[in-house]
Amino acid sequence: MEPHKGYPKNPFTRGRVKVLLKDDDGQMQHDTIMTKKALLLKLCQLFPKLKTRQENPDGVDAALEEEKALEAAANAEPAPQTRAEKKEQKKAEKKKNKKKGKKKW
Repeated sequence: MEPHKGYPKNPFTRGRVKVLLKDDDGQMQHDTIMTKKALLLKLCQLFPKLKTRQENPDGVDAALEEEKALEAAANAEPAPQTRAEKKEQKKAEKKKNKKKGKKKW
């Protein structure tokens, strides 16, 4: 495992796994896994048997989903109530859009 390494195409995903299929003498490490494809196929067979996969077959953690929903609700701006608040929000939105550039007709 190389936890601090990453891939150039996806810089935000950290971690990389390297597998040694042959030893220093050139002999295969495992009798049935000779190629990277064979290794990936074997991993695909083993993943459903993991304890965490059997407990949560959908692959979705309910607590994580609930936490994300609460965070989104906390970050959401409340709708303006008064006319003055609506006017201020519209003015701020117009200013933000102006910074992005002029409208193209």
